[in-house]
Amino acid sequence: MDRSYGAVVFRRSDAEYQFLLVQHEHNRHWDMPKGHAEKDETPQEAALREIQEETNYRVRLIEGFSEDIHYVLPRGEAKRVTFYLGESLGEGTMEIDRNEIRDVRWFSFEDAREMITYENSRQVLTAAGVFLEKSRIYFEIDIKDLQSVAYWAAENAERALFLYERDRDDDRPRKATEAALAFARTGKRTNRLRKIAMDAHRASTEAKDNPAASAAAKAASLAAASAYTHPFRDKDQAVHILGPAAYSALAIETGNENDPQKGDREISRAVEKAGKEIQNLLENYPERTEGKTEIDRLLYRLDRDIRNKS
Repeated sequence: MDRSYGAVVFRRSDAEYQFLLVQHEHNRHWDMPKGHAEKDETPQEAALREIQEETNYRVRLIEGFSEDIHYVLPRGEAKRVTFYLGESLGEGTMEIDRNEIRDVRWFSFEDAREMITYENSRQVLTAAGVFLEKSRIYFEIDIKDLQSVAYWAAENAERALFLYERDRDDDRPRKATEAALAFARTGKRTNRLRKIAMDAHRASTEAKDNPAASAAAKAASLAAASAYTHPFRDKDQAVHILGPAAYSALAIETGNENDPQKGDREISRAVEKAGKEIQNLLENYPERTEGKTEIDRLLYRLDRDIRNKS
């Protein structure tokens, strides 16, 4: 039996879901991205690779959804395709093979149903739409709430910047906190803001030889990235909210001979400064567990104490 793996790829656009379809050069039919597994790949790994190769979109798979379709190939061999459900994480850097893929396009649910060529794939899309509605993965975030988050995040991140700047002539982290504050004032998310966040992230990576400086730059990067917090019920998304304060606390703790009291003091201050908007926004995300590392502990305490704040 011939086997292939793919996914129903979706993203949130305003108040609705959009779905990613590809038009194949052969037969010019529209379908979800899919393809064969390579040696030693798991089905999920094959699906993720094929999606990126056919669409240039990076995707995270959502647990709990898997649909199979069956048909017979023109040569008479039975075919089975397993489709997962994947959330788009944005475009990558891969070049699409235009000898195989004619077009890649986002559609509303209804338009995607109309565009898909084969009925069995259309049924998979329908099942994915039902799954998304039942699971209520998304919620609404007001841009004003993200502005409040960005202001709080930048204020916390700035407290640790001296640990990066005292030994480096590099303003990438500083530009990230300034960009976060600019977003807090205007509510405008731009490509420049995203680039500045990535630049600060690279600064953090390059400073790994100095853990305090690296954590300080990471806090600044996350402050700028807080503008792009997704309304997705996943604890990792909450790091966009909690991360700037937690990594800033980690930086100050590490820069003071790994004194946990210094980190806890910073967490207490961040909790005190967190407004009701941040507390309400956190309620949409799963609560964190304590974890094994020091940053896990700081994130856990920050999350717990903001939620319990009266």
